[in-house]
Amino acid sequence: MIVLIKGADINSISTHYLGVNVEDFNEKIKLNEDLKKELNLSPDIKIVLTATRIIRGKKNILKDKGIINLIQAFSKLSNRYPNLRLLIAVGKAPKILRDEFEGSYKMLLGYIKFHNIQDKTIIKMFELNEMSKVYQASDVFVLASENETFGQVFVESMECGLPVIGTKVGGIPEIISDSYNGYLVQPDDSSILAQRIEKLMNDESLRKKFTKAGLNTVKRSFTS
Repeated sequence: MIVLIKGADINSISTHYLGVNVEDFNEKIKLNEDLKKELNLSPDIKIVLTATRIIRGKKNILKDKGIINLIQAFSKLSNRYPNLRLLIAVGKAPKILRDEFEGSYKMLLGYIKFHNIQDKTIIKMFELNEMSKVYQASDVFVLASENETFGQVFVESMECGLPVIGTKVGGIPEIISDSYNGYLVQPDDSSILAQRIEKLMNDESLRKKFTKAGLNTVKRSFTS
């Protein structure tokens, strides 16, 4: 809006997205077994991955980032799919924010326990340079945010060949085209989210379709 007030021609305005360095994320090697060994999981386990910060501010960060919604969706599937696991990858908090991190972490454990999925949920801190192996070793990436400015993690997931599910908020629809390179759902709808996760887990041809389209999307619009 500031640009328009200053008199810029709307036809001269374009969007420049954040990109990814393909050298960081394009080593498609067999990392699946390595990560599963690290997490003490058997090779036949399927992983639903989400990656986000959980440092609590004024907002309920777990709700804002859709983690509560994802936990609810996952709980609808966990009994029917005993080999399914939810991996919540979180960034390490700086010392100055350690108390806020611990508060959110305890809340997260409470939600997981309430939905009785303690045995099927893994929370683990990863460094940024470890994330490529996490993406590549997972089966579906989900970030069910209620608010999201852009969603760089979707671009990173696509670059690693991981099918994605996001929400129809913020800049996410500029990355994901529903049913073309991923799924888009309404935020705070755990039933539909569960259906989309289930569909992707059961449909190998769809996963391959989303993977191929996602890689094309990254190469076309998000390569730095």
